[in-house]
Amino acid sequence: MGIINWFTQKALINEAKRIAKWAKENYNSVKAENPNLSDTEIHIRMLFDIDKFNGLKGDSKGYIKTCCQTIEGLCYMLAMDSGNLKGFMILRLLQFTKYMDYYLYSLGFKKQTKEQKEIILKTLNIYLEDWEEITK
Repeated sequence: MGIINWFTQKALINEAKRIAKWAKENYNSVKAENPNLSDTEIHIRMLFDIDKFNGLKGDSKGYIKTCCQTIEGLCYMLAMDSGNLKGFMILRLLQFTKYMDYYLYSLGFKKQTKEQKEIILKTLNIYLEDWEEITK
């Protein structure tokens, strides 16, 4: 079981690094082109620059707006909805959010609040009451 855990952890870390790099490059680009946009509007613009997210299903408007409140939420959504982490257990997805936050903050993004993260986790259907303990 140890080797499987190691491979899974490595995959989560690599995905977080890849998305954090994408976020930094695209955030700076969109911000330079549109200096008057709010962060949420920048995150939404970044999302729709990706072709495969132009046809989201269901109540996508509210879903996107909620997740795109923060750069972390945008990145969680990208990873979980793009297919790379689709089907992972909730505990693994929560573990991923810890790695995602770490790599985003290491690139200079500001931290989301606890309340923002809880709202985003609920929107993504991965909220657990003790998510803070799990992601320590």
